[in-house]
Amino acid sequence: MRFYITSKSTPKCLKLKDELIDILMENGFEIDEDNPEIVFSLGGDGTFLRTIHSYGNVNPLFIGFNEGKLGFLCEFTLDNFKDVIEKLINQNYLEKEVRLLRCRFSDKSFYALNEIRIEAINGNSLNFNVSINDDYLEKPNADGICFSTSLGSSGITRGLRGALVSSNLEIIEMCEKTPINNRIYSSLNSPLILDKDSVILLDDFSSSTFNIFYDNYYYLVNNFNGEIEITLSNKTIRILKNEETSYINRLNDSFIREN
Repeated sequence: MRFYITSKSTPKCLKLKDELIDILMENGFEIDEDNPEIVFSLGGDGTFLRTIHSYGNVNPLFIGFNEGKLGFLCEFTLDNFKDVIEKLINQNYLEKEVRLLRCRFSDKSFYALNEIRIEAINGNSLNFNVSINDDYLEKPNADGICFSTSLGSSGITRGLRGALVSSNLEIIEMCEKTPINNRIYSSLNSPLILDKDSVILLDDFSSSTFNIFYDNYYYLVNNFNGEIEITLSNKTIRILKNEETSYINRLNDSFIREN
């Protein structure tokens, strides 16, 4: 089986990378940087996101190892690696498919595992129409707007006071970023959770220049005069599932600090 390893440049991750290569090659696996069947990501959620964007089109099985505690994207910690290798060798493992968000406008499409954000630049605010399934909803005036998957609800969306959503659910969560509410502009100013088939359209932007962030990448939009469509796409990635921990375990491990 062909594999490749991406890694954060820390001594612990680099040491594990060397160990993984030795063990896998001893068991008949071969390194293939261009067309791997399995991609290991060592480090954390940031490393995992970059790995997804680098290899998503190859459709490998992604295996994420977090250097610290369990993450929401990385299913395992570095201490789990021998158990994971044993499961791979014995072909005794479960995987899950996760759908990606899509942002489409003009002739461009961007995909994200966590979130897509449209944000004003240079400290300005941005106002625009928001319609859902062809029904007009609002015209917020804000720093921007964020759309996330259930996996992404634990990231930037949580920082915007969005809801944490169980990773088993297929949804789109919408959160405005610091909206201005006055006599002229008013908006929900609240997270909105939409079903998986929802189609969100944004148009009539007050500025033709703004940023689109998709996970840890961004695109500067210039001279824009059209509409942006946000949907949950049919494009998926495959992730090795950790059968030993639950979503609630992850919440506790990540956010609850107990003595």
